Amino acid sequence: MYYLSQINLPSGPQTHFPFTLPAFRELSSMSFNTPVTVFVGENGSGKSTLLKALAIKLNLPAIGSNDLERDETLEGVKAFGEAIITSWKKKAYRGFFFRAEDYFGFVKRLRNIDQEFKGDIVDFEKQLSGTGLKLAVGAVHGQKEALLRKYGDLTEVSHGEGFLKVLQGRLQAEGIYLIDEPEAALSPQR
Repeated sequence: MYYLSQINLPSGPQTHFPFTLPAFRELSSMSFNTPVTVFVGENGSGKSTLLKALAIKLNLPAIGSNDLERDETLEGVKAFGEAIITSWKKKAYRGFFFRAEDYFGFVKRLRNIDQEFKGDIVDFEKQLSGTGLKLAVGAVHGQKEALLRKYGDLTEVSHGEGFLKVLQGRLQAEGIYLIDEPEAALSPQR
């Protein structure tokens, strides 16, 4: 099943980004007739810009060190993305935006979460005792274990293996997934 059926792109002066890119000078709309769409083209042709703009338009969660709202690298495409008009066959309520370069930010985010969990346990040990302490610490350990089950230890695998683990841990049926430059992390066989 595919969900997004068409996008209509805004227009603007060809002297301003992203309308300086070939894709946006010549393209006003795009239809999607298959469940998977792959954008192929030369560097600088607009593939990543389009995916960023779509992620903003669809308000997809981003896998990386920042969410879409706080990601400064998306500033140049925010207005463009918000102006895209979408048509749906069926609305998708699951999905994410994942750039190959965001993988390392995601690993750092998981490491920071682990440090926060350790800090929470220290705080609980100072403030609680008995059953309350056991419940609070147990909840934190449960969250840590859930992340470990979902992704494993991403610091102990290659970039490509970790990238695949993140995808396998996050992909679900009936979703829309924007994955930018997965070939940067994956070997030709993958």
